[in-house]
Amino acid sequence: MRMSELWADMVYAPTMPSEEDIKRAGEKMLRDQFAIAALTGLVTANYAKEDVDPDDVASWAYGIADAMLRWREAK
Repeated sequence: MRMSELWADMVYAPTMPSEEDIKRAGEKMLRDQFAIAALTGLVTANYAKEDVDPDDVASWAYGIADAMLRWREAK
């Protein structure tokens, strides 16, 4: 097989995402958007505290995002 044939297979054989993949990606993006919104408030509330671990703040933000997603699904 020639290199041009190999290249053609790589370039012209894209895989299309399934509807489930698209839905999952949208949910992940929404989770990130919720976490960003929560993080804004958490950082503002905790910015002056030197003993606050940034990893804890990130964990809190995603915990809030997950709670928002659960609440959203329940409605």
